[in-house]
Amino acid sequence: MKNLKQTYVHAQRYQFEKLGVKKHNKQTVFRFLVAQFQHNPQVKIQDVVGLEGDKISREWNSRIAAMDYTFDEQTKMLLRSGLSWKQLTVNGEIPLIMRMMDAGDVTKETVLILDTLLGFSKRWESNIITDEYKRRMNNYQDFININRELYIEKFNTLLTNKDSSI
Repeated sequence: MKNLKQTYVHAQRYQFEKLGVKKHNKQTVFRFLVAQFQHNPQVKIQDVVGLEGDKISREWNSRIAAMDYTFDEQTKMLLRSGLSWKQLTVNGEIPLIMRMMDAGDVTKETVLILDTLLGFSKRWESNIITDEYKRRMNNYQDFININRELYIEKFNTLLTNKDSSI
């Protein structure tokens, strides 16, 4: 039993060393791991160091790089939908904005930015789904840079131009 445990520990150490050599610096490894855990919170190290892990990391980095543009476009889409913010964010069993995120209509980042600006998740009743959402989004918020002032300005501009240019 001891040899099996040692083999497992050595295999995991090898995977982490492989990841460290492959990614070189702490910031790169950190961003790489954030991308993996956002994709699958139950990810195992052996799943991270292959081609699939690199693909997930590239997709996440692209999503973060395009966050400003994506926020603008998805917020315009939400404004065009004709739904009020209350309809989008009111706590039913599952708020509509969460269902839209799960369906891929809006990104986690856009929902997180909107929640940072509007604070709608604070008004949700506690249930297993909303509690898990809030936990994940609160944890994720620490890993992305949301310039609150910039997004307040963008959001106000979008609201102001809602009828004329959207």
